[in-house]
Amino acid sequence: MESGEGLLKWKSENLDLERPLSAEKETKRLQQVPHELLIIEGNSIGHAALRRLGSTIELHTVVISPEQRGKGYSHILVEMVLRRWHQDRILHSASIQPPVDLAAAMRGDKPVEEVWRRSMICFTRHPSLAATLTASGFVHAQKKRRWWALWLRRHPLGILSTRTLLSLLLNRVSRAVKMLVLAEKLPERTKNTGKIRTFFQHRRRLFHQLAHLSDNRLFILKPASSLNLHSQRDGEDIEDKLKGMGLDITIHTQDRDKDLRKEESESWDRGAKDEPPLVDLTEEE
Repeated sequence: MESGEGLLKWKSENLDLERPLSAEKETKRLQQVPHELLIIEGNSIGHAALRRLGSTIELHTVVISPEQRGKGYSHILVEMVLRRWHQDRILHSASIQPPVDLAAAMRGDKPVEEVWRRSMICFTRHPSLAATLTASGFVHAQKKRRWWALWLRRHPLGILSTRTLLSLLLNRVSRAVKMLVLAEKLPERTKNTGKIRTFFQHRRRLFHQLAHLSDNRLFILKPASSLNLHSQRDGEDIEDKLKGMGLDITIHTQDRDKDLRKEESESWDRGAKDEPPLVDLTEEE
């Protein structure tokens, strides 16, 4: 499957992702934004994109083809992203040529490496992706008091800087306006039962994301974090952490029974399909 066609199909089926464009526009957009594509035997089966958001890097649009879920490809995809984040100075708006301290060099002092990487954040409400991020070194952001909340309550976004928070707000408002103004193509099975219902159905993605806004969890990877690849963590430990975040998932280790049925796992990267419900407002009463 071509990358543009795959993104169009995946975004159309998953209402948690961004609004889909045409296959041609999706292909053209891939040339303009930093991303990672997971290609197996010439077919694109996974995608993850990166963007600068204030003083951080946001990992978004992480998706694996439904036909390939349950094979551990999500871990491979996130590792590809981590390598890009760890090595790409342009992604972080950092100088390709690191600064040289001539005075320290003349004294023979050991050069101190400057921390040029930005923090990487990711929002998700899916336990499977949360487990993958946790195993890769991401940490669930703890609530913190901030001035914009008048220090009255702890907020999940309190760990973000004001600059990042403003960039996040502008990004989400811009995306919401586009979903509200631009109508999205309806599924083939829907019926045209009136202008009002059809109007809301064309914008079902916006209302779906607003309904699940509070379910999202923020995960963050600090700039000084070491590259954590092929990590092996105790399944029970990760499960306890996810339950503490309000997420429910069954964690299975690598030596789990091969005859375990796929429906016993709630994780889309462990075999179960995670299809968000379609809010169909055109059904006749």
